[in-house]
Amino acid sequence: MNLQRLFYKFIAQTPTQELNWNIEDFEKGKKWAKSLPHPHFKNSNLWQFLKNQDSVEILDYLNNKIRSLDNFK
Repeated sequence: MNLQRLFYKFIAQTPTQELNWNIEDFEKGKKWAKSLPHPHFKNSNLWQFLKNQDSVEILDYLNNKIRSLDNFK
């Protein structure tokens, strides 16, 4: 596992509710995305996959990921 992902796994909490369209939630989602694996490359993180997209698309992708979690109610 990538050391950066391991570091962010300890400091970033998995969101329990959808992220809103504000700076605080975007930063929270960014940290959480840095703790998740890249969909195609094992030595990268999800943030490296998302960082070149528009912020609206990033938050939408992260909210879809949150909805797919088993613990989301």
